Amino acid sequence: MHRIAVAAGKVIGKGPLRGYLLEEVLAWLLRSSGFEVLTADDDKDKEPWKVLKEDKNGLLVRGRGAWHQVDALGQFRYVPPFSLPVRLFVEAKYLTTTPVGLPTVRNGHGVIHDVNEGETTTLTAPGTGRPRTRYR
Repeated sequence: MHRIAVAAGKVIGKGPLRGYLLEEVLAWLLRSSGFEVLTADDDKDKEPWKVLKEDKNGLLVRGRGAWHQVDALGQFRYVPPFSLPVRLFVEAKYLTTTPVGLPTVRNGHGVIHDVNEGETTTLTAPGTGRPRTRYR
């Protein structure tokens, strides 16, 4: 009874639909606050320097230790003087019965640290490394 039909005969539950709508609202807020909402197509680099890619769960961002799923990723349209380009990593939670707990907050904090970890170099062969672009 809490299912809603969508295109191609797929059925989505009320909870996932609410989560999706929340993500869309957050993306709209990013756009209206001076950010560009990024997709995997915005990363023009080739492997192994690619930091954004798409999979079945949405957008993935490369961290130092792993790829991380992100609900919305915004990049500020202007680079502040004497700074790195600014990216805003958005993780949305729509929970109705339980509050967001400490494990969820710690996981989010860890993901941000992995993505923001110091300068990393991707090596394809000895001496051919290139630093990845860094963001604030």
